[in-house]
Amino acid sequence: MKESSSVLNSIIALLITVSAFGAFVFLYLDKQTVYEEQLVIAKGQINDSVVTDLIRLVDRVKDIEIPTAVFEARVFESLVDHSALVPLEQTGRPDPFAPVPGLNIERQ
Repeated sequence: MKESSSVLNSIIALLITVSAFGAFVFLYLDKQTVYEEQLVIAKGQINDSVVTDLIRLVDRVKDIEIPTAVFEARVFESLVDHSALVPLEQTGRPDPFAPVPGLNIERQ
């Protein structure tokens, strides 16, 4: 009786493992193949759906209008620039990887 239950448990474990592997292949690998097919350029021809999506996106960006009336308003023109000019002066050494004069470091 113990042997038959051991065999039955082994068969059930095997069926669960095969089912899990089949679900993985069906759910994961199949979708990955579909996504790869949409992105792959095969034999120099671009997938039509990708081109169509790109054209739609460019058309949407092209239709964006920025109102320029904001820059002509009195409030915008009355803004004062309080930024400070940064003086142009050399910072650091011309060659940061050159040996430092007066510093004696031995390489190991």
